[in-house]
Amino acid sequence: MTAAKRILRKAQRQAYASQRESTAGKIMKASNADTKLFYKLINMQRKTPLTNTKILKLNEKTAEDGPSIMNIWQETGILTPILKKEKDKTLPSSYRGMTVTKTFAKILQSILLKDRVNSVFNIIQNSMQRGFTEGVSSLCAAFLTSKAIEGSKQLKILLILITLDAEKAFNKLNHEILFNKLYHYGTKGKPWILLRNLYKGMSIKVKWEGQCTEDVMVLQGIQQGAKLSTTLYKCYNNVILDSILKSGLGACIGDIQVPAPTCADDIAVLANSTADATKSEAVLYNAKGSNISTLQFEDNDINITNETKHLGIKRNEQNRANISERIRTGRATIYSLLGAGLHVRRGFSPMVAYKLWRTYAVPRSIYGLEVMNLLAKEKDMLELAERKFSDNSMFKGFQIIQQIWLYIPW
Repeated sequence: MTAAKRILRKAQRQAYASQRESTAGKIMKASNADTKLFYKLINMQRKTPLTNTKILKLNEKTAEDGPSIMNIWQETGILTPILKKEKDKTLPSSYRGMTVTKTFAKILQSILLKDRVNSVFNIIQNSMQRGFTEGVSSLCAAFLTSKAIEGSKQLKILLILITLDAEKAFNKLNHEILFNKLYHYGTKGKPWILLRNLYKGMSIKVKWEGQCTEDVMVLQGIQQGAKLSTTLYKCYNNVILDSILKSGLGACIGDIQVPAPTCADDIAVLANSTADATKSEAVLYNAKGSNISTLQFEDNDINITNETKHLGIKRNEQNRANISERIRTGRATIYSLLGAGLHVRRGFSPMVAYKLWRTYAVPRSIYGLEVMNLLAKEKDMLELAERKFSDNSMFKGFQIIQQIWLYIPW
């Protein structure tokens, strides 16, 4: 009996080692040729069992069993509910509804409609809109924000940064207004009729824990996850950015207007006076002597804070990056990747581990720093953190890999 157990454990260890080596090979191969597969393999190694909520609350209703929860989802019109990061899973508003379209509709939007709509809209897209645009990084919007802040400091003039939170922006688009704008932008004829018919009388089913509700009619909003959703959203809100530019209000970099750097539904309003301000959170720069204590838009108060976030980059009154927080983020990412094999002595080979670290952990640590004006001591802090990481006994093999990495013809 004991001998049989030893043989079984040996076979299990061999199978695990073989699987680990196979996964390492796939990850290394995918990292050079297939980025999508590379991240997919990493996430498969890191993922934890999905835990759905057993309680869901909507207004005064509380659902504690499967059928009741399905009824609440049907009332909200959410498709495949995906929980947002760090949100209360008992509230329907904490979920993002993602659409899984039929194969025919996906092919139709990808091949026939997307190029035709984009070819028309890309010509008239507002220059402030940098989101979901081919060949343009979303960090271009963050760069404009940084330069406007630096310019206000040099000129010693007041600058108000207001971040707008467009709550459920994709779910509230009026279909009639959307297709009216598409027509006037130049999408006409059969493509316009075909696209309108895709949304006219459209119905969805909500999938939850392997079960589906009955059909729900969709009267507003666009399908998140569909091929054309981002372009349709930009078409819908393009006139707003056009109006802001034509008004002449907002901040400038030299003689270039930058009143509202935007990435999809993430907008940063830059103003030099309270008359230009709108809503949400605000950070004031060079506000000494300005006597601004509150900001209002119509009857709504604007929350003045010391720090706000735009495009994932935290903006504070000093316009400085929190390097210590970035280092902690990098360290947390490294330890979260241990399950994916980021361990030289007991995990993947140093080459694979370094590839994971370089591709996954480093970008999270330095995201957005290229648009910030870093001090020399801040750069030194980042370099020191990397050296300490390399000196860690758990990742000692990285020291050699770092020296030869530049000489490998990837």
